[in-house]
Amino acid sequence: MGIPLELKTKAIESLNKKLKEKGKEHLKCPVCSHETFAIVDGYTRRIINDEVNNVSINPNSVPSISLVCGNCGYILDFALGGLGLLSKKEE
Repeated sequence: MGIPLELKTKAIESLNKKLKEKGKEHLKCPVCSHETFAIVDGYTRRIINDEVNNVSINPNSVPSISLVCGNCGYILDFALGGLGLLSKKEE
């Protein structure tokens, strides 16, 4: 099923807006400086644990979208909340 097209479009618009606010015109890969990315067609999550050596049964997490560099494959994650794509309840 993947990420709905509407959410992908909103994510791209939000990311572009944030880049412009920082005085940047394009997103560049931090590894190879390439400017072409693909959006992974599914959500990712960064798991948050209280301890280094133990994984919680119900861990907190940060829902994200991932972009993959079209040149070197580096993956960039962007928190949905940081892009303004979560409701206050979901944040």
